[in-house]
Amino acid sequence: MRILRVKPFAVILTTAFFPGMADATDKETLVVTATGFEQKIQNAPASISVVTREQIEDKAYRDITDALKDVPGVVVTGGGSSSDISIRGMSSQYTLILVDGRRVSTRGTRPNSDNAGIEQGWLPPLGSIERIEVIRGPMSSLYGSDAMGGVINVITKKTYNRGNWLGSLHSEATFQEHRRSGDLYQTDAYVSGPLIDGLLDMKLSGLLSRRQEDRVVNGYNEQRMRNGAATLTLTPDDRNRMSVDIARELQDRNSTPGKSQAVESCRGTVCTPNSRSENRYEHTTYALTHHGYYDELNTSSYLQREETNNPGRAMKSYNTTLNTQGQWLLDEHSITLGGQYGYEKLHDDGNQLEAAAGLNKLTRWSWAVFAEDEWAITRSFSLTGGMRMDKDQNYGTHWTPRGYGVWHLNDQWTIKGGISAGYRSPDLRQSSASWGRPPEEGGQTELLSVTLI
Repeated sequence: MRILRVKPFAVILTTAFFPGMADATDKETLVVTATGFEQKIQNAPASISVVTREQIEDKAYRDITDALKDVPGVVVTGGGSSSDISIRGMSSQYTLILVDGRRVSTRGTRPNSDNAGIEQGWLPPLGSIERIEVIRGPMSSLYGSDAMGGVINVITKKTYNRGNWLGSLHSEATFQEHRRSGDLYQTDAYVSGPLIDGLLDMKLSGLLSRRQEDRVVNGYNEQRMRNGAATLTLTPDDRNRMSVDIARELQDRNSTPGKSQAVESCRGTVCTPNSRSENRYEHTTYALTHHGYYDELNTSSYLQREETNNPGRAMKSYNTTLNTQGQWLLDEHSITLGGQYGYEKLHDDGNQLEAAAGLNKLTRWSWAVFAEDEWAITRSFSLTGGMRMDKDQNYGTHWTPRGYGVWHLNDQWTIKGGISAGYRSPDLRQSSASWGRPPEEGGQTELLSVTLI
């Protein structure tokens, strides 16, 4: 059995212009997604855009998907309750989504017949977000599978060392001019502050949202969301910061005959009435994170467990990820070394293929090691080289390289360019010939793109 593994290579040349002091803050913007550690955006070895907190507050964005519509290279497909995100024209499954650098990996519990946009319901409300970083182009050398079109990293607000309590409450309603389209009602809240000054901080966020069902056949279904999250951050000293995160999201998607669903389904001359469709999705995340700052060494580690439940399909998935990396800051080199371990488990009592023979559980492990070196060859030119090795229980070993250069011509002009690779491993359900449908056959497909911005 051969599994299709798509592996694009991108050759990217980017020119960035910083016109004087009016945009000086743009050059000083700090990002973390390009290397896993904080650096100025003009030095980041990637084609990267940032949606800042100020932009979120100034514009009437409804959610993260809405805020990404203005980002170059990002396309939001669909609408209503079925919006999805893609980068550089690739399918949404080739865009990796992170929250505070941690993977959101839940597509395995969405059957092929379900609408798009379910994963966006797991993301934090806008009131709790500090910024959104978007990398265009493959980043699998650092993040592994799925980072082919690009990476979206949602950075939430930090609470430590602020010394006071802050909060926000936002409520909105959208009334459709065409009354056959569903209205939208949404409220989100955020609060954060110290429990013990200088030592222990807490933040809470929540969201209530409802989009009414369209009264148009094949329109958008009804969507209800109830999300809540809590974070405790312990800062015992200037060198260590530890966080515990718990998040719980619920989504209901319903369609009614005579509204977004046809009253009956016909095959030839035989018609049968349709019944109301009700689907619930439950998502829970537990995470433990540590950041360390030790002179020339910075470290970042997290242990995360995702639990996703689709009761209508009797389908549950469990994703456990352990990721750790360190950055050594030397004279001309910034060296990053890291490793990752993942374990996936899927229960699906709705798997009814004859070939399954009672099969209702799948598991898979994987691990990876990666390294990058950012070499400051001169004061104005740096070169980043990286390599990642992934070992998958089903698909063996895979190597992913990256090379990227950043050249500061002067204070106004920066040229960035490089070669990077990306790949995507099949979902757990796709890894078995007895699950859903026979696997795709074919060799490796390679894509080459040249971009000038």
